[in-house]
Amino acid sequence: MNYFPKPQGRSLQSTTVPFWGEMFMRTNRRGEKIGWTAGWIGGFIWVFLLSIVFLYQTKFAQGLSGLALTGVAIVAIVFFAPWRFPSTPYWKLMLAPYGIFFLSIAWAIWS
Repeated sequence: MNYFPKPQGRSLQSTTVPFWGEMFMRTNRRGEKIGWTAGWIGGFIWVFLLSIVFLYQTKFAQGLSGLALTGVAIVAIVFFAPWRFPSTPYWKLMLAPYGIFFLSIAWAIWS
């Protein structure tokens, strides 16, 4: 049963109402962007806070290297975001942030 008959002189695409799923698929991926960015940055907050503690304790090598590690992590989070590389598998995009995350664990043990 055709609820939207094709009018004369116009294409069918311009007159049909899209399926609800298609409307939601055309979004700007706002939820994914918030989840990726806030989740990963939230995972690195402890490195930033621990760096501030080390700087307060005048352990400048540990504090500055922790701040640098946090900066590198933020750059990797933004650069390897899934919406920048939509055809790349998700697990490949997560390798860089995970690598920096494990590096930050080694930094905390060293510090």
